Amino acid sequence: MYLNGRSLDKNTFIKKIYTIHPGTLLKFQNKKLRLLEIQTFHYKKNNKKQSEIINDVKKKLSEAIEMRVKNIKSNITFGLSGGYDSRIILGLFPNNYKKKIKTVTIGDKYSLEKISAKKVASLLKVYHLDLKIKKDFYLKDPSKILNYGNYNNIFKNGTKEEIYSKIFKKNKSNFFIQGNALDVLIASSFSIKKLFRIKSIDEFLNWYLKTNELFSLNE
Repeated sequence: MYLNGRSLDKNTFIKKIYTIHPGTLLKFQNKKLRLLEIQTFHYKKNNKKQSEIINDVKKKLSEAIEMRVKNIKSNITFGLSGGYDSRIILGLFPNNYKKKIKTVTIGDKYSLEKISAKKVASLLKVYHLDLKIKKDFYLKDPSKILNYGNYNNIFKNGTKEEIYSKIFKKNKSNFFIQGNALDVLIASSFSIKKLFRIKSIDEFLNWYLKTNELFSLNE
């Protein structure tokens, strides 16, 4: 995970279980499984102006939105964080869908993104739900930490599901959409340059320890 899905080889710590790189195609035919390595996506160099590139991206995103929502009969629950990604996607929705959109921001009352999200929803004239989560709600079943490892995972795997089921019921919606990580349209935003200089497992372990070790063995 620290290599953003990449690995130095295809082995894992579980025997006969191997890493599958992003974009790898699994082909099952005649009761046989084959791995096909797909060429990494990249843009071809061109001489387009910045304004032309922006218009191209805007057109592609608009087409992607239209394709996903054109047959939706129910309301659309939209995760509006207040960041650039969700604001861009929400802004590209056709006006005739605005009445169906029910935006929601989840977090505690001190979230700065909530302020931005509320202003964006008001500007675009869409319904907005500011859902405040008290800390007690996260801690109501601490035994789950044994299954999920930490409270962030408890939220993702349990608490969030409970919250969203209530939101869908309130919004009379069975469809959810959000915008995130749009910067990966031009490059990976989840890798740091130091990782690309790592050439061996020893180098990776040294980097990992320096980056993540909270206490030494003596401590």
